[in-house]
Amino acid sequence: MKTTDNLSKFNSKNTFSPTRISAAFFILFLLFSLLIMGLFNRVDAENVPLVETLGYELVEVTNEESEAPLEVLIQKDSVSKKETMAIAKELKKEKGQEIVVFASTKPISQQAPAPVGYNEDVEYKVTITENRIETIEFDVYKDSHPDAIVHQNWDLSDNVLDLVTGKVTVKIEMDREWPKDMILSTAQSLSQQIIDSNQESGVSAVFFEIKVGKGLYLYDSEYFYTIGEYQVLEI
Repeated sequence: MKTTDNLSKFNSKNTFSPTRISAAFFILFLLFSLLIMGLFNRVDAENVPLVETLGYELVEVTNEESEAPLEVLIQKDSVSKKETMAIAKELKKEKGQEIVVFASTKPISQQAPAPVGYNEDVEYKVTITENRIETIEFDVYKDSHPDAIVHQNWDLSDNVLDLVTGKVTVKIEMDREWPKDMILSTAQSLSQQIIDSNQESGVSAVFFEIKVGKGLYLYDSEYFYTIGEYQVLEI
């Protein structure tokens, strides 16, 4: 739900005044759900022979009997997007429900129960629904720092505030093909300015959907050094 009252901060370009953001109380459902909750449970991989063939370990991170998508974590010393997609497709065929697969190189024994969805421990996220395959490829730049000077008057009017979590989702568009590290540093800078200017409104975090040419990138200020590249394939 978009904030509709007194939005001078977001509706004016590159203006970050401490104007209070007003919004109806609601829970925002993010298309790009990037957190997993729940304890790990071992999954019988007998019906997923590709997991064993490719040398992955697999655990379930959601209740398979729930109405929510089945979410699993696969782990190997070296993971690939192609293999993650292949395993997701096989799980979708076997389980007959929406599947979300996270691929990580970090040993499962070292994984925290939650969250594991959007952080440097996850290399890929693949979601398969009835008619599309969504992938997010995560990159971590530990040396990245906020761009001290924002070189463009960003239009931040396309935004949604969740008053429950204090996270605001902002959609912006860059007018030229920037490398990932520059996209990340710009998002870091903008998110800090938004948070600093709206503390009285309860804004505590920013989620960016950044369109760059034909590409789409995701940034969550709670994971400061991580940027995700999103792609979708209709099936």
